[in-house]
Amino acid sequence: MSAVELMRKRNEMIETAKQEISDIALNLLAQPQQQIDRLRVLIGLCKGERIHSLIRETVQKLAIASTVEVFVDIIPGYAIRPLSEEEKSQKMKKETKKLHDYENTLLNYYNKYLQVIEKNVTSEWICCLFHSFDCYSCVLFLILQFCSCNSNAF
Repeated sequence: MSAVELMRKRNEMIETAKQEISDIALNLLAQPQQQIDRLRVLIGLCKGERIHSLIRETVQKLAIASTVEVFVDIIPGYAIRPLSEEEKSQKMKKETKKLHDYENTLLNYYNKYLQVIEKNVTSEWICCLFHSFDCYSCVLFLILQFCSCNSNAF
């Protein structure tokens, strides 16, 4: 394969990955409670899972930046935390249980996301993100990174 063909293929693969990330993010933003499990796929992309080595780093950066935006939009305006054992044993309405399940799932994915950031993000990545995306995204990204020390609640 020639260098030109390789670059064309790489660009096509990146565009496909961008579309996948965009579709996942839009579904999550449209219906966060119904689509919360789509965060698993997005976090998998942040980890570089099932991504061709030719585009892995680029897709990881795009997924990390997109995921922080998704979290900012779907995080509720109130503090959430895991339920205590006493709270879990109490009887609750179906809607309340559904909301608690959603919040617990959101916390679990948030923790997984912070672990991905902690493992993969280096100063070079941060510099690259500053140059690749708008400053707003980078500030949010850095805030989430520094919040990893207190990742049990939003």
